[in-house]
Amino acid sequence: MAAIKEILEFEASREGEEMQPSIHLFQEGSFYRAYEWSAWLMCCYIHEFKVTHRRMKGVEQTVALIGFPVTSLNKWLSDNFERHEVGDKHIMYRLAADALSDISEGETAGNAFESWKARQPIVEKPSKAVAANAATTSVPVSLTA
Repeated sequence: MAAIKEILEFEASREGEEMQPSIHLFQEGSFYRAYEWSAWLMCCYIHEFKVTHRRMKGVEQTVALIGFPVTSLNKWLSDNFERHEVGDKHIMYRLAADALSDISEGETAGNAFESWKARQPIVEKPSKAVAANAATTSVPVSLTA
C-alpha cells in the first residue's frame, strides 16, 4: 500500500484532462479508500458516500476520504467502467470522457473539487487529555429499587 504522502502527491498532480475523470482506490485491509480528488469523483458521480475530512499525521493539510468494504466494489463500480490495475492494492477506474461536463461554465474541475472539499466538515480528534478525562469521569448511579 502507498503511504499517505504518496497518495496525496498523486491526487494533487491531476493537471492533465485525461487524469481528471479517473478514480483511484487503495485497498487498506478489507476496505477500499478513495482520497481527495478520487473521493470527490466517487461522491459526485457514483454515490453520496459519507466523507471523512480530517488532519492526518505526517501531512500538512486536511484530507478528505471515503471508504467501503472490498466486497462491495462491484456494487459501486461495475464493468461499465474501464478498470486498470495500477499497483499492489491500487486500482483505477476511468469515468466517461465527458463525466466532468456538468461543471458550471467558467469553473474548472479543480475549483469544483476545492469547493466540495471546503464544504466537508473537518473531524477533530479529541486530545488525549480530554479523552482520558472522559474515560475516567463517573456518573452517580442510584441503586434503589
